[in-house]
Amino acid sequence: MAYRAASRTQPDREIRVSREDTVVGFAAGPFLERMLQAHAVWWESGGVEGRRAVFIGVDLRGASFAGADLSGAVFRDCDLTDADLRCTLLCHADFRRSNLTGANARGAVGENTDFRDADLRGACFECADLGDSDLNGATLLGVSFRHADLKMVRF
Repeated sequence: MAYRAASRTQPDREIRVSREDTVVGFAAGPFLERMLQAHAVWWESGGVEGRRAVFIGVDLRGASFAGADLSGAVFRDCDLTDADLRCTLLCHADFRRSNLTGANARGAVGENTDFRDADLRGACFECADLGDSDLNGATLLGVSFRHADLKMVRF
């Protein structure tokens, strides 16, 4: 798998995976685990250490991120159909134009998360905290927000 570091301000502080790269099959689990560990270090250090996870147009159908800290991660134009996002930290994450159809984000904390123009059909955000997130233009047919905190969410 090829992955490239790319950033205008700190070129060595991102791991960028785009649609040309493959994140499926045998190596997907270990690769994603290492990538998420580096991302957690990046977030906790304020960008000084580790590497930011950036996925652009990647097929992540059915991927499990349960319990992971995805704060500040980028999942733009990705296919996260049926992804497991239970109890994840999604603060300041970017899911613009991504497909999260059927994703399970029960109990996730996603304050200031960007879901603009995302397809959230049938997704579960029960008991999630989405305070101050942006869902403008998102497809919300069949989404469950039961017991979710939607304070200041922009629809």
